[in-house]
Amino acid sequence: SCQLDIGCGAGEVTVLLTQNASAAIPDNAQGGIANFINVTQAGVVRKVIPTLNITHPNTAHLDTWLISPYGVERELATDVGSSANFTATSFSDTAATAITAGTAPYTGTYRPEATISDAAGFANQSATGQWSLRVADDTSASTGTLNSWTIALCVDPSVTSVCGNGYVEPNEQCDDGNASNTDACLATCNNAACGDGFVQMGVEECDDSNMVNTDQCTSACRNAACGDGFIHTGVEECDDANDENDDECATTCDTLLCGDGEIVGNEQCDDANMDETDASTTACTIAT
Repeated sequence: SCQLDIGCGAGEVTVLLTQNASAAIPDNAQGGIANFINVTQAGVVRKVIPTLNITHPNTAHLDTWLISPYGVERELATDVGSSANFTATSFSDTAATAITAGTAPYTGTYRPEATISDAAGFANQSATGQWSLRVADDTSASTGTLNSWTIALCVDPSVTSVCGNGYVEPNEQCDDGNASNTDACLATCNNAACGDGFVQMGVEECDDSNMVNTDQCTSACRNAACGDGFIHTGVEECDDANDENDDECATTCDTLLCGDGEIVGNEQCDDANMDETDASTTACTIAT
């Protein structure tokens, strides 16, 4: 059989799927009904063309939306016309006639009320997952039936996700829709973490891409400081993680020695000089 040619580009795969399970459209129900098509083709969307077959005595009562697996909802037709049915009604951003300018039963291809194949619509989202058509009758006096609907997609299988589009897709840990490396999600769509080389604002003080504790940024992504328990190479002589001066490491992270004026360890005294003729010897013992 022949497959519908929707004008996919080189290297793109045409996906054409139809949901034939009919569904009643209740009268004056704002929430309407949802009908689903599951797409298994991997890759990102380059073009979307849905086609509807709806029996209803007054299309002006109907609102229709297409919804992607990521919850992006785009309006196809809302309260258009004043007579019956959508019959083989297709929607394409490049159609010559807007759906608002057509007449029932709208057989053919029309521009939807909201774009569907650009960045505001479904372009660059992963195609894989459950697509939804929502149909609602927002005015009392009549009911109808969604007979069937079809989704036609141009899918680029060479790209499984687009980092920065705001949707967490296959192979992404996160996607916040920006290229910043200082928030919780990096520009590579990986979660920010200490050691990644980027300083996360409000969380990290520094990040030097390593887990070394003896340089200016510790493995906890905190600026090295006297008292943190790590000897900062070339800056500190010692660091015992306390603020006491009666041990062998001063609160300035300098090693305490005989003659520095601080009595520590096995010292009996320390008068901060090397004079053997006073009460304290140069070995920091009491002269006898």
